[in-house]
Amino acid sequence: MNLHIDSICKGERMEQIPASVLNETGIYFGDAHFKKEYMAVVSEKIKEFDKKCICHVPFSVTVEAEAFGAGVRLDEYSNGILIDGFKYSKIEELSELYEFDLDKGRIKEVLDCIEILNKRGNIVALNIEAPFTILTLLIDNLTIYRGLIRQSDIIYNALLTIQNSIRKYIIRSLEKGARIISYADPSGDINIIGPEIYKKFSGYMSYGLIKSLEDYIDNSIIHLCARTSLPFEKSGFCRSTPVEIKKDITYGEAICSVLDEKNIKVLGHNCINCSNEIVKDSIIWRLDLT
Repeated sequence: MNLHIDSICKGERMEQIPASVLNETGIYFGDAHFKKEYMAVVSEKIKEFDKKCICHVPFSVTVEAEAFGAGVRLDEYSNGILIDGFKYSKIEELSELYEFDLDKGRIKEVLDCIEILNKRGNIVALNIEAPFTILTLLIDNLTIYRGLIRQSDIIYNALLTIQNSIRKYIIRSLEKGARIISYADPSGDINIIGPEIYKKFSGYMSYGLIKSLEDYIDNSIIHLCARTSLPFEKSGFCRSTPVEIKKDITYGEAICSVLDEKNIKVLGHNCINCSNEIVKDSIIWRLDLT
């Protein structure tokens, strides 16, 4: 296997919700983020607009951080939601971090939207951030890196709290009808934080989270972003196996074709944002945790 991250990962689009989708539906972008009915309409319209076979929610990476108490604000430039200042300024304050409530706020709207989309016959993917990335939305990166030297125990416990909340969030989403968990850890990139911190914190937390979900992944898939899956394997947390699929189908169609395969629980080494593109060499990558 000779895969290069930059040739695979296309990243997120500049607009969290395309203006053309909002114009066609007449929906205000804030309502699309915060109200389940509008969120469902926009998700289906984005699927149609991008010529994909999968509905994705939510449209912002701030849902989990907001559920932990972070302030957010609407951003008209990106039709998105941004973090409005960090919730914590000191490592010691992370001791006050508690698990979030799935039954209120935007996170509940996302879960209810999944149920709506599923009942309409859609294949639904939950976009979710990894524990380390969520932590960097709650407290400044530099503060985290400094804290890792002398206060790593507090950071570790905060990551465990986040990990457990995300686990419950994913399980609830599966119960609501999500078939794909689209998992990414952009702030936990090994090229940003280095291999030592990655193995002890970012990669380690993702490994524990995914491992704890294996029994719940039935007729569903966890998909790791290539920027997450490639260093994940390189660091020894998983091994990859090529899986042959039909020729001349899109990556989204390939993912959907293996949802009922009991021996495939995790996929990676590709970009789910390119799910409308034809799969090269008719190969997708199954990941097995070590």
